[in-house]
Amino acid sequence: MQIINSASQGGALAAIQVGPTASRPASGGANNIIYQCTDSPYEFLWNGSAWLAFAFGFLVVPPNSANFTQINTDRSTLATTNGGIMQSVTAAGFAEDMQILGTPLPATPYYMDVAFLTQGNVGNGGIGIGIGAGNLRSNALEFQQWLYDQNSLLGWSQRSYNNYNTDSSVNASLTSITQTAPMMWMRIHDDGTNLTYFTGPNGYIWTQQYTHLRGSFLTPAYGLLVVSPYQLTSLTHWLHFSFHT
Repeated sequence: MQIINSASQGGALAAIQVGPTASRPASGGANNIIYQCTDSPYEFLWNGSAWLAFAFGFLVVPPNSANFTQINTDRSTLATTNGGIMQSVTAAGFAEDMQILGTPLPATPYYMDVAFLTQGNVGNGGIGIGIGAGNLRSNALEFQQWLYDQNSLLGWSQRSYNNYNTDSSVNASLTSITQTAPMMWMRIHDDGTNLTYFTGPNGYIWTQQYTHLRGSFLTPAYGLLVVSPYQLTSLTHWLHFSFHT
């Protein structure tokens, strides 16, 4: 690692260290140490007891792959070297074959937030977050996704599925959303009565896109990171994932 700058702030030494994500030290030693990653958007600030993670200036919680179960990842290659979860997915032709990472949901009420970077080839497919019930390889799920077509990000959709490979219904589709921020932000709010879906340009401004009665299609048990490959070969870097009230 390389120290490229240092200054005195309130009597404490503030140093900026630069290096690969995997080379970040276990601790920052003194307060105010900043570690800038050369192979990911992450930047870490040592607060005296823990590293705080930032991506493009936003405070984030990098998803820990150990907290997720690979429910259907036959087309996925997962990596954690660059922080968070990097998921490379090959196209599935004209099959859904959704690639799913799942984690148990907390008790209601809760918010589930995610932020990610993604790039896809020419083809149709979707990337986003959702909720699922029971054995996710055979039971129902629903998720909101950004839709791709002809190498362009078209918009947003919320869909229901009978299982990982069978579409049930398109509940809401908005093709006029333009994403201009570096990361794509999505949120699901479960208040125990309704499920409400949001999108946003950052982690603090949210636009409600769709809401429906909780349990009308499934009983939520898992939070999901979902890539629906279809004709799309994609690379997604999941940079933030959190539950909060």
